[in-house]
Amino acid sequence: MKKYLTIAIISLMGCITTSNQISSPAKTNVPKIFEEFAPPTQVFWILPESDQVIKTNNGSILTIKKNSFKLPYYYKKGSLVKVEFKEYRYTLDYLSSGISLSLIENDTPKSLDSAGMFDIKAFYENSELSLKNPIQIKIPNIYPGTPYNLYKVMNNEWLYAGKNSQITQDRLPRTDLPFEISESRPAELHYREFSKIDTLTTWNFDIPIDNTCLTLNLPNVKLTDQKMLFFSVFSTTKLRINFKWSPQNKMNIMVPTNDIINIIFWYENSVSIIKGIQTPTAPLGEGKLPSDSNCLDKGDQILNFQSEDILKDQNQRYQYLFSK
Repeated sequence: MKKYLTIAIISLMGCITTSNQISSPAKTNVPKIFEEFAPPTQVFWILPESDQVIKTNNGSILTIKKNSFKLPYYYKKGSLVKVEFKEYRYTLDYLSSGISLSLIENDTPKSLDSAGMFDIKAFYENSELSLKNPIQIKIPNIYPGTPYNLYKVMNNEWLYAGKNSQITQDRLPRTDLPFEISESRPAELHYREFSKIDTLTTWNFDIPIDNTCLTLNLPNVKLTDQKMLFFSVFSTTKLRINFKWSPQNKMNIMVPTNDIINIIFWYENSVSIIKGIQTPTAPLGEGKLPSDSNCLDKGDQILNFQSEDILKDQNQRYQYLFSK
């Protein structure tokens, strides 16, 4: 069974200080090795002139009313539209995406604690489509009972899109469940539901949480503007993810408050990891960004790099990232 692993890779470049917007570009290029963790893109062919219901491999349900798409002038009646859907449910899924989860709220940097992310696109004859009318989605609820907001990526920034409702569908047939029924998983499925999916883009269910910061110095890595270091900070309990490429050995890194984190580094086809760092309990505070004066100084950290090939094997990958 897959384990959850929280990843928060911190980016301070291109900060935006408007409430409900991402504090850095939402999409960042990741090293190619991380793309191997990507969840599959599910493809569905639908008739846009009639109501459609799509059920994904993970139990999500898309309801698309007729005439929801803006079709090009050369669309031929009766032709099919291709819908591509990708779901992010586990830490490695998130790590493959290069999509940062971080927010400025009331002039204060926040992490976004995710309860599921998805990406949706549609095409007609290789032309990417947009929506004319909103569509509805129901996603299996990772954390039932906890209220979450919904955010969408627009112009490479996260924008607040509203709140979602939580519903329970009872007495589902066994064949309709995306998991085996057991004592801990009864025959019901909790969903997060949102009826205003108005853009074909990346969407995320999130709660903003407080950040604090750490200062690290990496004396044994030779960095330049052309040879930068990629790193990821991840908690072992939640889904929180950001990304950064750094040309500097000394870094002030934003991290979630009161958490145990690991940090994975990538440099020239090699990886290294620091494990078990306890983060401070006090948040940075309103209007504050990480600096030498307000970050917990962890001093010099000597990185022991090994080949990135350790991430290619699934068993070795989980041992490397998850073990204490």
